[in-house]
Amino acid sequence: GLCLGCKSSLEVKDRPTYARARTQIKKGDKKAWNAISKTLHGRQAGASSDIHEVILSDLWNYEDKEAETLLFIFAEDNSENKRGLAIGSLRERHSRAASARKKKKIHKKLYNAIRGNSQKYKTLLTQEIKALGDLKNAEAIQLLKQNLGKDEKKDAFIIEALGHTLEKELENTENIQETTGAKLLVSEAALLSYLNLSASAASKAKAIAKIYDAYSPNAHSRLMRILQFGDHINAVKFHILNFLVRNHRDNTSLARELRQVYFKLKANIDLKKAIVTAIATLEKRKRTDVLAELRKQHKQPWKKKSPHKVANISGREYRTLLYSLKKLPSHKALEKTLQIQGLGPEVYQQMNENIIFLTNNLSLNTSQRYVFAALKLMHPGANYFDLKKYGQEGLTHQGLFSKIMNLVMRKKNQEREIYVLKTVYGITYSQARKLHALYQKNHRLFRQMKL
Repeated sequence: GLCLGCKSSLEVKDRPTYARARTQIKKGDKKAWNAISKTLHGRQAGASSDIHEVILSDLWNYEDKEAETLLFIFAEDNSENKRGLAIGSLRERHSRAASARKKKKIHKKLYNAIRGNSQKYKTLLTQEIKALGDLKNAEAIQLLKQNLGKDEKKDAFIIEALGHTLEKELENTENIQETTGAKLLVSEAALLSYLNLSASAASKAKAIAKIYDAYSPNAHSRLMRILQFGDHINAVKFHILNFLVRNHRDNTSLARELRQVYFKLKANIDLKKAIVTAIATLEKRKRTDVLAELRKQHKQPWKKKSPHKVANISGREYRTLLYSLKKLPSHKALEKTLQIQGLGPEVYQQMNENIIFLTNNLSLNTSQRYVFAALKLMHPGANYFDLKKYGQEGLTHQGLFSKIMNLVMRKKNQEREIYVLKTVYGITYSQARKLHALYQKNHRLFRQMKL
């Protein structure tokens, strides 16, 4: 540590005397650190007004532990200027640490110092905000979130830091498609929470822009999913909707997507009104005309439709189809239903063979788990060997197809569902897409037939 009891003839008053102290330190003179400490603590008579700034800005260059000790002392100083300079130097020291162990040590002490300052002074300095953005852990992100909305000038730096940590979170996410579901990353949730605070529209737009930049080139679809599926209050969704309208490239495409969101929303009347206004703005039409058109197209989601209406065929045709299918064994009925929808016998055969293959394979991959989960739901008391026996029957096992489809299509992420269907049944992507559309449209028919 510092040799506080040691005496040194060296006095650090200005830049030239500090340069001499640096030379002494390089020669191994530990007493020079005592002179530097004396100056930083304001006990050196005749010191220049800017010397503490010169020293604190330079201390990250030293490998000596005395430099780090001084930086952590002044990282909690009462002077905002000294505190900010010390934190800035510690950021540099953290980023340039040679070993992971050294970096982790600085990381922990730096976070604790900033958290203590936040509790003591009820605010964060700009350098502290930037340092928390560098740390990139959940605790640092939470501390940034807690300080959002206190000072709009500092909010800009916090948003910048959260955008930086979001990019790093996405880099560490193995499959970016997983992030397009309902689940939010930590930094993303913090940025979205800002939209509900009392701040300017420009600041809120910047928060959304950070999410947009981080998810690029999938940013548009990400914001559309938050708008449709995100568990947020309307204040958040209104800002996202405004951002999409102002930053779109194709009026027609965005209006079409917003129509789809409108029809999928159930009881959120306020958001639906905002979407109608947005569509009217994009298409340069009267709001009343757009609303009349949507109401005409809208199919009441709360009214149950009969299977033949879902299948878009007449009642007589549906009864004839149902009667002909019921006369067949379940697996033949399934094969015929797939064939009617353009998925030939070879597709059914491939699906059946892949289910049997997954049952016999002991790799326990994700696809296999879906098969065994479906079998377990159908036979709650069965053991592993019984389930394997049932699985070896493939799609001839009555109800297995519908049960697997129900499990896969709970994800509420169409692209992910299609990908899972492709791997579970061993079919091509285009075939999986057709199968997805078929089951989505006729799921009640499949369940009624126990296919």
